[in-house]
Amino acid sequence: MRELRQNASGILEELLRSGDSVTITNHGRPMATLNPLTPDLQWREQLIAEGRLSPGKGSLADVEPPAPSPETAGLSGLVEEDRAERL
Repeated sequence: MRELRQNASGILEELLRSGDSVTITNHGRPMATLNPLTPDLQWREQLIAEGRLSPGKGSLADVEPPAPSPETAGLSGLVEEDRAERL
């Protein structure tokens, strides 16, 4: 874990270069395994090609935030209520 925190990019580069898996341990106990992506592990692209997955369109930046409901006073109202309760 310590080595991964200190040198994540180097470990990932070595993983891609060698094609080997890396087992992450914590105090000697295996916690996770990192594997390089190979064509057989690129399941998203395979599901798209099979028509079983439709990729999203657009950007999250284009999504408008929801309008406050009539039951809520919006953020400003909530802050004012909180301040009034503290007095």
